[in-house]
Amino acid sequence: MLTLAASYQEQKHRSSPELRPRIVSYCSAHSILTSVRKTQSEVTMDKNLPDASTTNRKLVVLSLGLLCILQAALNISLRLALYSSDAPDYDAVIKNLTEERDQLKRKLNTSDSSGAPDYDAVIRNLKEEGDQLKRMLKTFGWVYFRSSFYFISSDTKSWGDSRDDCLQKGADLVIINSKEENEFTRQFRRSFWIGLTDTETEGTWKWVDGTLLSTTTSYWYPGEPNPKYYPDENCGEARYNYDENNWNDNNCKRLYFWICEKKKSWGDSRDDCLQKGADLVIINSKEENEFTRQFRRLFWIGLTDTETEGTWKWVDGTLLSTSYWHPGEPNSYFSTDEDCGETKFNDLEYNWNDEQCSELNFWICEKSVA
Repeated sequence: MLTLAASYQEQKHRSSPELRPRIVSYCSAHSILTSVRKTQSEVTMDKNLPDASTTNRKLVVLSLGLLCILQAALNISLRLALYSSDAPDYDAVIKNLTEERDQLKRKLNTSDSSGAPDYDAVIRNLKEEGDQLKRMLKTFGWVYFRSSFYFISSDTKSWGDSRDDCLQKGADLVIINSKEENEFTRQFRRSFWIGLTDTETEGTWKWVDGTLLSTTTSYWYPGEPNPKYYPDENCGEARYNYDENNWNDNNCKRLYFWICEKKKSWGDSRDDCLQKGADLVIINSKEENEFTRQFRRLFWIGLTDTETEGTWKWVDGTLLSTSYWHPGEPNSYFSTDEDCGETKFNDLEYNWNDEQCSELNFWICEKSVA
């Protein structure tokens, strides 16, 4: 904000007619007149000079006049350029940024304003850290979008080899659960594999995490998938990226680019939330659980029984009271240490599951604002 304001003042200083150093013309009406008079005087004094010499002097004077006219035209052009309508409206830019800052202050301010942080400094620091993180991620081929990390490949592989590459990176082929996420992937304008397949049962499309493809969040291109004509097309790809509905089914052995989406363990997910000044989500009402279900994916919640088996607590230390366990859960499946809570069965109201904390999942952070 400060940098932009300084740039604006500098621009304003440069553009102001009162403060800006004027472009000085070295030719003026007075100088032309003086030159003409001087030339005339020389002609008068040297009456015996040949007529050709007199003519040459007149041509010099005429040329000088034309040069001065050209310079005056150039000066006018430069001044018009300085006031070009294409220049940004810095007053409007600063006004918009100031309004956004003030709005954020109103949201974050508590009733007790004593000891309030320097919000301008906080915003600047967050922006700088975010920009630095984005630069670091791009260096390694990763892109950050809406709490997930995406790897955009630079070469081509089959669907199976693409997934293997993602798994080696601690990720998996991308799972697209919203219009916004699909729009995010479309921007890369290339055909790439997504984490969708019907290899288990023809016509039953599942994501790589085992969840069924929802009809409300599918983006098949018209006429796709088309197993009637191409029965061996069992893997999903993003292909027709000029269209909102851009998915296509294709032969899994074909070579395409791919996108990985990275998840985290329960502990790493919580660390990420804490670094943001938040924590894993605590669900205390039916309305809040319904809010989380809309994302239609597996994600960690702030629930664990790592301290005492069977005693489930939220990350703030409170005992679980309002629960939405799926029937038969929690069950420490096959006597495994399933000590962390996740949402899994999101087509149902009771959608919670216990899972091993080392498994990789998406996650939701929650931050209280007084």
